[in-house]
Amino acid sequence: MSHIVTIQTKVHDPQAVAAACRRLNLAAPVQGTAKLYSGEAEGLVVRFPGWQYPAVVDPLTGTVRYDNFQGYWGDQAQLDRFLQVYSVEKATLEARKLGHAVTEQALQDGSIRLTIVGGGWHVHASPPHRAPRTPSRAVRAAAPAAGAGPARPAGQRSGRAGPLGQSAQARLPRDGTPASPRGPQ
Repeated sequence: MSHIVTIQTKVHDPQAVAAACRRLNLAAPVQGTAKLYSGEAEGLVVRFPGWQYPAVVDPLTGTVRYDNFQGYWGDQAQLDRFLQVYSVEKATLEARKLGHAVTEQALQDGSIRLTIVGGGWHVHASPPHRAPRTPSRAVRAAAPAAGAGPARPAGQRSGRAGPLGQSAQARLPRDGTPASPRGPQ
């Protein structure tokens, strides 16, 4: 039996938005109101090269408003890459707050592998279609498909994490939404 899961990346952390902009060599996000084709939007204004209108992040709701006229006014891949990098930066910030070490590796398929180690437990990213090894949890920020919007169908995987026999369950979306690096509950 199959089913479709829709996952929407929520962008709530202004610090991770700024880190994603720095990493992508974009101008720093500015709090304000921006004109879009069909109205205005208020929040963190993010400007992508070649886009006629900026993207606007509302940290309270986590939504990103933009108007690229299905790619005619801006390349959707730039927004998709921003959401991927935001997810990596958010996961990295949260892991480091907990005192964990974080390393990352860019993979050939465009996804990014994060390895988070610390606090008596280890998180690693396993290759697609292979179950993660216990006691570890897969964390992967997949590159959204070109032309895909921030909400699109995606699969999910589960993993286990915990020191010496203790475990915690995690749902692991592949759309760029960060998995929370939590230890045992």
